[in-house]
Amino acid sequence: MMDREIEIRPLADGKTASDFLDVPHIVYRDDPEWVAPLRFVEEDRISPAKHPFYEYGKGAFWVAYRNGEPVGRIGALVNSLHLQKYADATGHFSMLEAIDDRAVFAALMKTAEDWLGQRGLTRMLGPANLTINEEYGLLVDGFDTPPFTLMGHARPYYLGHLEALGFGKAKDLFAFRGPATAMRDGAQIPRLERYAQARGVTFRTSRRLKMMADLKAMFELYSRAWEGNWGSVPMTAKEIRHAVTMFWGLLAPGLLVLAEKDGRLVGALVVFPNINECISDLGGRLLPFGWLKALWRLKITYPKSARLVIAGVDTDLQSTPLGGAIPLILLSKVRSAQRKYGTKTVEGSWVLEDNLAIIAYMDKAGFQPYKTYRILEKTIAAVS
Repeated sequence: MMDREIEIRPLADGKTASDFLDVPHIVYRDDPEWVAPLRFVEEDRISPAKHPFYEYGKGAFWVAYRNGEPVGRIGALVNSLHLQKYADATGHFSMLEAIDDRAVFAALMKTAEDWLGQRGLTRMLGPANLTINEEYGLLVDGFDTPPFTLMGHARPYYLGHLEALGFGKAKDLFAFRGPATAMRDGAQIPRLERYAQARGVTFRTSRRLKMMADLKAMFELYSRAWEGNWGSVPMTAKEIRHAVTMFWGLLAPGLLVLAEKDGRLVGALVVFPNINECISDLGGRLLPFGWLKALWRLKITYPKSARLVIAGVDTDLQSTPLGGAIPLILLSKVRSAQRKYGTKTVEGSWVLEDNLAIIAYMDKAGFQPYKTYRILEKTIAAVS
């Protein structure tokens, strides 16, 4: 314990697990921009039996109490795939939420640091919920708008408390936003498509009967194409199956478009409906009747916003003119589907601050940066 009034308890029973899930509702109860995540998704993240991260990783989670009331939470993670790739003795902190009290932040961070240090790690990075392929980074700019699907939210005071505890910037991530009709160089698309087709590239939109197989191929492409990016860790087969299952149930026809060459997938783009729009008033619960509201909004009225999650090309086409043309062509092909569904706004996220090629692509497509997420780091003491 860091403070006489603050008690840190590990998740040991149903009561502490329930309190862990309730903490965000306490922190954000008067924040109109926060969208409560679906409770079953949060439950999966702290359950080794349910989330694919625990196939190769380990985690521990705690709740901070003051006078018996929950006031904060945190997780600490050992990602063995990250350690195998980078050998940097780095652990991660995860799912951090707390009231505006430095003593609470200090107690939580010290608990996570000690747990990681006892496992021989000397650096802590985060927040990561749970991997770089899910919610990643702390919101440090753009608090005045709600988060999109699988993007985080935070209170402005988080950064100040963490910096006071010795955390510094490791990397910034940007979220871009633009109208669904954005495409400044739309007139050039036919010419770009002819250029790509002359080099053997064909384009198609995934249909429902093939969508599961196409999603699997897309995530395999994503895992290859992002391999050289800062902090990237390849998705396991189990993580790909997990992601495919989630996307397949929610993705509308026309919003997954593919580029193929010689029978091989070389480019993909997916625009995911902003589920947060459908669940913003459900408090994270689908039962007893929340699922009916969410389903109606998703399938009948349809969200008016969407998130551009993946837009990329395979490694052999990166940094080539053809590789630059393919994402623009793919983006143009989802516009008709967006018009059909009434999509007004698209977020493109997230993009590393030094990924100049993607930043240029976003600008070329008519998107502007509007949120910044920061990965924080701190050197910690390993405990023998």
